[in-house]
Amino acid sequence: MIHCIGDSHASFFSGRGWMQPIWPERSSDRLSYFKSYRIGAATAYHLKNKEALIESIIDSLSLTQQDALLFCFGEVDCRGHLLKQQKIQDKPLEEIVQICVTRLLEALSHYKKYGVNIIVWGPAATWHDCKPYDGLSFGSHKERNHVTRLFNRFSAEKCPAYGFHFVSIFDKLLRDTTETAPCYLDHSGIHLTQNAMPFALDALKEQKLLPAYEPAYKGYPNKIEFIKHAFAQYYEDKGPETGILQGYKYEGASTHCTNCLCTLIKMVEARSVLEIGSWRYIGSNGMGAAMDEYYGKKGYGVIDSFDVQKGGYNGKKLGALLGRYRPTSRRVVPHFWYPYHTQGEGWKYQGNVVYKEFIDMTNDTITWHNRALLERAAMPHGGTYDIIFIDGDHSYEGVSLDFSVSRHVADENTLFVVDNIWDRRMKDVRQFFDALPYIKWDFEEWNDAHYERDMVQDTGIFILQKPNELAPCRERHQKK
Repeated sequence: MIHCIGDSHASFFSGRGWMQPIWPERSSDRLSYFKSYRIGAATAYHLKNKEALIESIIDSLSLTQQDALLFCFGEVDCRGHLLKQQKIQDKPLEEIVQICVTRLLEALSHYKKYGVNIIVWGPAATWHDCKPYDGLSFGSHKERNHVTRLFNRFSAEKCPAYGFHFVSIFDKLLRDTTETAPCYLDHSGIHLTQNAMPFALDALKEQKLLPAYEPAYKGYPNKIEFIKHAFAQYYEDKGPETGILQGYKYEGASTHCTNCLCTLIKMVEARSVLEIGSWRYIGSNGMGAAMDEYYGKKGYGVIDSFDVQKGGYNGKKLGALLGRYRPTSRRVVPHFWYPYHTQGEGWKYQGNVVYKEFIDMTNDTITWHNRALLERAAMPHGGTYDIIFIDGDHSYEGVSLDFSVSRHVADENTLFVVDNIWDRRMKDVRQFFDALPYIKWDFEEWNDAHYERDMVQDTGIFILQKPNELAPCRERHQKK
């Protein structure tokens, strides 16, 4: 594990598309390689002043010889201070930059006592004029990139003498020798987007600081194996729910879907969930409560719940009007999209759906509209979700369409959950799940062990990785 400590730029290593909270609040880290720790405003020149804070972070970790500490400082020095100091002190710019780099490396020497690899992350290319930044800044775009290049060059020259690794992707972020490519910067103009992550992974791998392939998930080959083996350790049963299974192996068993979803949120540390099929918001309210419990009521976590009518299927028009079927958790955001034309779903044509114009559309057109709605909803979460819960149209064509559209807001880290795979009334859902070519689990071993205790799970889970498939880092992390 690489523990990434820095100012706001440490958020890049979370793998997310938004700024992470300041320590001691936990970051929402998405990538298996990194844990990120944002310490707030800090400069390379005065990093010595942050020694106690950084030590408190490192002391909270259980470091092993396989771990590393990555320090991410210096961007604000290059953007706002070094050029200004050169003007004030009337000294050569190279001398000003060398002093700053030396002070940074001297401050980082204090952490050699922890006995792990220390990585110095080079500052990224500066903000571009087409994405103006109104905060602290000095000099022109090209001047700031020049000072950043010097900072990285001197760091690369000096790090070996301290026993440090130096990693920079500065040159990859330029579209010529001096101009920053704006596509790698977020809306603030100064922070990297995940478009730059493949460069970071390749640079770390080149120095053998990362494995060539995705590491195991929490000690298991993948996320599904982790859930299969550790589910019992996390599971907290809060009693049976309303559904009773018919057919297959577990006739008469009560369903525990919300209990399962709440457990999965904690296991994969989900901060963003897409729910397809609101059904009175029972499951989404339960997931919201699980996030409250796990992250605290002020911690970040959102459930985007999509349905075709208010209250969801079986919400009934009158119940929705009376407010009976609505989110009670502040984390749940109701959304609506277009129904598909599928067999056995005639209730959609009775006039209660939100987008009634679907009647005159083809499924291809509906798919286009629904994809746009999902992608818009996913934008605040970096374009993807941690968990996607499919519980909408239960026909084979319907569940297949729900999956094909939701793939556009998923990546290799997304956990898919499919409801109603153990009930003969939903045989199309089971057929869909069985046909999936991905690593998956249907909870059969759990259900066999807990059937007599009425703790059966009527869900299946999968990830977008095929058995025996290990994709190289660049392929697994590049933007879809």
